[in-house]
Amino acid sequence: SVDKKLKEKDKLYSLELMNIAEKNLLLQILDQLWKDHLLSLDHVKQGIGLRAYGQKDPLNEYKIESFEMFKNMLDKVKEGITGVLCHLEIHTPENVDNKQQRGITGTSESHQEPIKNGLNGNQASQNSSAHPNKQYSNDPNCLMNKYPNQKIPRNQKCEATGKKFKRCCGSIA
Repeated sequence: SVDKKLKEKDKLYSLELMNIAEKNLLLQILDQLWKDHLLSLDHVKQGIGLRAYGQKDPLNEYKIESFEMFKNMLDKVKEGITGVLCHLEIHTPENVDNKQQRGITGTSESHQEPIKNGLNGNQASQNSSAHPNKQYSNDPNCLMNKYPNQKIPRNQKCEATGKKFKRCCGSIA
């Protein structure tokens, strides 16, 4: 069943895209599980001294227990990657256009915003509402109009707004 789902994913998406997704997924899952593993090792280290009361060598007990925890972590990595890859849906512009043409909309698509210049849609709309249509660029007193093609110091006061350049026209540029 898992192999069947993964073969379907390979047919839907290019090999390069799947490799990138698998790599990023592996790094995320491994990073989180490694942090959890290190935290667990710290907890074991704190309580391992009590094993000496039971006539057991604490060092050997620590080695045995930590290795078992490491094997469990590797199993969790495999399970996590397999589980997420089976349910993974990659939204490329082509896939979104195809689904919209067919009239299919998913809940996950409706909540995603397009990425513009490294900002998600919410941040991009906030920036555009703060400075709609570069409102100060039409003002002749605007520093951007007074000194075109020149680097304007960020802390220079803008004559159009009375604010520092970095707070008005400079934030648009």
